[in-house]
Amino acid sequence: MKRTLLAILPAAILLLAPGCGDDGPSIVGPPPLPTYPPLSTPQNVLFALGLAYETRDSTVYVSCFDPAYQGVSYDVDNAPGFQPGVFAYADEAAHIGGLKRTSTILGVDVNFGPIANWVRADGSSPGWAQIIISNPRIFIADGFDSWETGNGATFQFEFAPTPDGASPTDTTWKIVRWVEAP
Repeated sequence: MKRTLLAILPAAILLLAPGCGDDGPSIVGPPPLPTYPPLSTPQNVLFALGLAYETRDSTVYVSCFDPAYQGVSYDVDNAPGFQPGVFAYADEAAHIGGLKRTSTILGVDVNFGPIANWVRADGSSPGWAQIIISNPRIFIADGFDSWETGNGATFQFEFAPTPDGASPTDTTWKIVRWVEAP
């Protein structure tokens, strides 16, 4: 009896040990979807925006913008007197869609820095909020090329509150203006 137990015990351990045995082929699905914060504060909108941009999630990305959104970008590499680029909601939707369709993009990284360094203020209209971020980093690796925000850049976001469609007592914040300055 003792000998039988000694013979069975190692076999049982091998069968129960993780990774042992042939479980057959395993199916690996897509990575899990990220968990986005609710768009209930301007800070959460920026967290969701950055995460959606990194994962090229066009649905969440465009949900961060108000339909009346207007963005302005100044390019330091252009000659003095250059007119800034002006962007609308449709331009942001087209941009994130383009990123999603570009198969050569190896990675996207968004870093707005520590929230403690964000400057928060009232927006230009009553009830709006503003967040100014110095030295944000957006990096895109595209095949052998890469693009990165310039050192010393400043992003100024303005947010407008809107009633949440799911709950009349909750507020959703949307980006109404985004100014990128060198």
